Amino acid sequence: MRWGLIGIALSFLGVFLLTPLLVLLYSAFHEGWHLYQAAVLDHETISAVKLTLFAVLCAVPLNMIFGISAA
Repeated sequence: MRWGLIGIALSFLGVFLLTPLLVLLYSAFHEGWHLYQAAVLDHETISAVKLTLFAVLCAVPLNMIFGISAA
């Protein structure tokens, strides 16, 4: 019974986590490394990453402050 449940859990992980990850990696590198590198080093991509990091740097301390004050 226990091994059956472990097998079901691992099958679930394989189907719902690993399969989309493998499809994503395949589609990202399907055209080759150079196209992927060009997309990552694009000016808009770098700007989006900077904006995301700025949002994280603002949100995490605020969530910490409000979470501690609420506790």
